[in-house]
Amino acid sequence: VVERSGDVIPKVIKVISAKRPAGTKPYHLPNSCPVCDHELYRSEDEVVYRCHNHACSAQIKGHLQHFVSKNALDIDGVGEKLIEQLVDQGLINTVDDLLRLDQATLSGLERMGEKSASNVLASITDAKATTFARFVFALGIRHVGEHTAKILEQAFQGDIETFREASFDALEAIDEIGPIVAESIIRFWQDEANKEIVAACFEMGITFQDPPEIIPQTLAGKTFVFTGSLDIYTRKTAQELVESRGAWASSSVSKNTDYVVAGVSAGSKLAKAKKLGVSILTEQEFENLLKEQK
Repeated sequence: VVERSGDVIPKVIKVISAKRPAGTKPYHLPNSCPVCDHELYRSEDEVVYRCHNHACSAQIKGHLQHFVSKNALDIDGVGEKLIEQLVDQGLINTVDDLLRLDQATLSGLERMGEKSASNVLASITDAKATTFARFVFALGIRHVGEHTAKILEQAFQGDIETFREASFDALEAIDEIGPIVAESIIRFWQDEANKEIVAACFEMGITFQDPPEIIPQTLAGKTFVFTGSLDIYTRKTAQELVESRGAWASSSVSKNTDYVVAGVSAGSKLAKAKKLGVSILTEQEFENLLKEQK
């Protein structure tokens, strides 16, 4: 029997042995990584098992795929298949290796002609002009997602050096940055390999666009959900507007939701908001709220 714990996470609350099909066998978690055979590890405060071998090819590929993903550096033309080729042939291992790829290396790959190689290199060049938030998110620091990266961008005004030198206390003093996130950031920068990779990225041409405007965090701690079709804003723009003011844009409605912004053809999320008594805004009311918060 499974229940929806905390209104989100499935939780097994009871095992009904009589319903178990005949012939089933107990499942045993593997003791080693199925890719590199390195011993798996589980922290006392977590339920997941992790491979801690940084040389594991699956981790390398996953890190690179995250680095080029749409909400990170958004490098068009560099997908899973290309990354697999590059890693399997020993051509790249770290994100800075990706940034230093050249025409000869790419055009020599299977199904990669001169024109395709040129397009990939152009995408890499374009992606080097990015933002602090995108780059920090792309680094894959544990517990630092898009929203947290944007908070850090505001806190450090887009200065990577100040961010690198920040103490645990300085990090924890930032709104929405708790001890777990602060400790994760400290551990990331304590790893000399990470410092070298970040430095190499800047040597390879990573630059940040103009430092972001410091926006008062007037919606800090609030949670918004957007549903239905919006006319004034795209949904992503609306989410970015509330996040830039310190709020959280969620994809699901719960008792902890502060506002549901309902556009045209809003469905089940609107119905749930009404049931839970969550404040519901039209798009025009949402725009008025933003103006009031300036």
